[in-house]
Amino acid sequence: MFLIKMIFGMQKWCLKQQIKMAKALREANIEAIAKMREDILTLEDENAELGRKYL
Repeated sequence: MFLIKMIFGMQKWCLKQQIKMAKALREANIEAIAKMREDILTLEDENAELGRKYL
């Protein structure tokens, strides 16, 4: 009986670890997307400025 409880406890622990890792990965992805959007806006601004400069 103890062994069964231990196995289920281990499964529960592993599931909690997977959830924790998935949340961390999701947060990292959100931050990366925000940074990419910021970079795109910066490049668009620079492109528009160059277009005005050379026209």
